Parts: sequence; C-alpha cells; structure tokens
Amino acid sequence: MIRIYVITFLFLSFLSSAQTDAFKNDPHYKEHIGLKESFWGSEDDFMVCYPKSHRHLFATIFGLGLITVTAISYALVTQRKSNKKLSAVNRLIEEKNKDLTDSINYSSRIQNAILPQIPESFNSLNSLIYYKPKDIVSGDTYWVDEINQYKIFIIADCTGHGVPGALLTMLVNSSIQKALFENDLINPTAILGSINSQIKIALKQNLPSAVQDSVDMSVAVLNSETLELQFAGANSHMFIIKNNVIDLIKGSKCTVGSVQEHVTEHPTTISIQMNKQESFILYTDGVVDQIGGSKKQKLKRSGFQQLIESSLKNSLLSSLSANLDEWKHHNEQVDDITLIGFTV
Repeated sequence: MIRIYVITFLFLSFLSSAQTDAFKNDPHYKEHIGLKESFWGSEDDFMVCYPKSHRHLFATIFGLGLITVTAISYALVTQRKSNKKLSAVNRLIEEKNKDLTDSINYSSRIQNAILPQIPESFNSLNSLIYYKPKDIVSGDTYWVDEINQYKIFIIADCTGHGVPGALLTMLVNSSIQKALFENDLINPTAILGSINSQIKIALKQNLPSAVQDSVDMSVAVLNSETLELQFAGANSHMFIIKNNVIDLIKGSKCTVGSVQEHVTEHPTTISIQMNKQESFILYTDGVVDQIGGSKKQKLKRSGFQQLIESSLKNSLLSSLSANLDEWKHHNEQVDDITLIGFTV
C-alpha cells in the first residue's frame, strides 16, 4: 500500500515538473510580474493566484497610502510653520518681559533711593528696620528721621502691592517730606492729617469718579529729652514693650486718603511715657498675614506677639527679624512686609 502512495507521489511530482518546464519554455513566461503588468496587463497573458478583477483593491490601497503620506507631509509642514510662528511670538514675549522686568528693577532702585538715610543715632542695637517687598517693588514704605530732639518713625501700607502700590508710595513719601519739612509738623495726628489732605488732592478724591486707593499708616514721635512717645495710627497699630510686658496700642479705624462713606473717625494721638531700655514696634499687615509655622497658617496679631515674647529672651530687635524669617521659612510671601522697632 505504501508503495502505491510513493509511486503516485513521484508520478504527480513528475507531471508538475514537466508542466512547469513547459511554461518556462513559453516565450511569454514570466516568473514574477511587475507593477505595470499588475495594473495594466491583460489577465489572459498571465497565470496569477488571484483574478485581475482585484486590481481596484490595489489601486485603492495605493491611493489611500498616497493620500496618507500627502496628509502627513502637509501636517508636518504646517506644524513646522506653526512652530516657527510660535517661536517668534515666544521670543517677542521674552523680549517684552525682559524689558518690563528691567524697567521694574530700575524702578526698584528709584524707590529705594527715596527711602530715608538712617540717622547716625539709630544703630543695630537700638533699632530695627525690616523691609521686604513681596515683588520687585513694594506697596509699603517707611520714614525714619531725627529733627532736633524728636525721633520720627512713619510706616505706610498702600493699597495693593507691586507696581500700583509702588506708585502710591512715591506720593506718600513726597507728602511725608512736605508735612515734616515744609509744614514743620511734629504731632502725629497733624502729620497724618497733612498727608491725608495731600493724597486726596493728588488723587482728585473730591470727584465722583475718584480713585479709591488709600493708605494704612502709623506715626510715632519720640522726644529724646523727655522720653515721651506720641503715637497715632490710621488703621494701623503699635506694640510697646515695658518691663517685658507687651501691650498693643491700637490706631483709629480710618485710613489716609479714604473716600469710604463709613470712614468718619480721625486719627487720635496717644501719649506714652517711655523709660530707658523699653521698646516699641510698628508694622504693616504683611507681617501678621504671612503664612508660616508648622501648621502653615497666618501669623496673626497674637502669633506676632508670641514672636516678640520669644525674642525678649535674647536681644529683642536683632532676634525678632530672625524669628520672623524662621516663621515664614520657605512659604511664599503673601504681601509686602515692613517692620520698624526701636529701643529707647
């Protein structure tokens, strides 16, 4: 039986080989057909494993492939053009941003230049000025001066921070100079009143469309001969430290340059008799609003008082700024910070 199978297989192989040889001897024989014969040749001329009626399938595949390649090429070219345009726009933005940053940096130099020169009688042992803008320029400003026997301390927190606040500080500083050196004012209430009038005039706050910006300010004047400290605050307060006891001296509920109808109270001067080695601290809201500590919460007035208490263990003024920095740690600064301390 096996012999029959073997003989049959050999016979069929012989016939197939003979038939193949016959095809190869045909002058029209081609072992492989090309693209031309596949799409345009006659089906009768070739023996293929599929009918020529499938040529539309090849044409469709070829067409789709061509369309796909064309679409991808177009998309790449379009994307390249878009990237070039985007790069050009980014370069323009970077240039404008650099110009703006350079301008603000130079403005910061001007703002710092108008801050007062610290009198020689103020030193690291008896005074502290902690001035830290949130941005490049600050909406806070201060004034420390000595006129005859009077030491004058002024701290101001203008509406907003950054460039808008910085513009207002320029007006505040010029108003302070006019109050002190042109009007020869020493009383804190009179100083705040003069600054208030000048700002209202400058911002045209008598008009219906008045600018609503205002300033929180504190003014403290120390008589070096009698050690009497006079204080007036417009929505701003002061801490005093007497015999290691900390008291809060509150300012009046008003602002400088305010056009709010409910603000009717005027700053009132409070007199405090100081003694040697006693201290007072003026500060802006940026201090108590700063986020920090292990719980990452606002310092608040009570927390600031605790920082002052902990600073009393060492040299108060030199350690207070370090304690404040430690409280803030790596947290983002939320507002301009200004603090002035003085030990009598």
